[in-house]
Amino acid sequence: MSKVFIESGLVFDFTSSECAYRADEVSYNVLSAVDFIVQTRDEFLFVEVKNPDSEESKQHPNRDSFLSDLSEFVDKIATKFKDTLLKELAMGNEFPKPIVYILFLEFDRFDAAQRRLLLERIGSHIPRFHEIGYKRVERISFAICDAAEFLMSYSDFSVIPK
Repeated sequence: MSKVFIESGLVFDFTSSECAYRADEVSYNVLSAVDFIVQTRDEFLFVEVKNPDSEESKQHPNRDSFLSDLSEFVDKIATKFKDTLLKELAMGNEFPKPIVYILFLEFDRFDAAQRRLLLERIGSHIPRFHEIGYKRVERISFAICDAAEFLMSYSDFSVIPK
């Protein structure tokens, strides 16, 4: 199975991961899902990609729409993370390593203060390991990063424009 995926005008290469798959390919009624789940040696990454800076998105008239209603955007992203975890646990999957929710956000109009606000808002809406009550999840954390930040933390992977 290929560990290379195209999403939002970017090519993600997770070939060096232990496991990587598209979590949003299969629909489970009303449950939504993040784009990818990637297992590294040390953790599981739940990755949601938003790239309003892609060439395709720049042509879209509603490119900035999520900025006008940030609370709706926060709810959508938090729901994707929660639903993905619930679906994976319901399928019997265990997470003996920490889970890192990653919002991969490429957006030139988003400055550091806006990213920090978004991190706080989404972070307050996602479950933490002690809230789940399952022994099948070790720890959960959350991060927002662009391509450069992602590659600094995960240099074994690559992200390039399509």
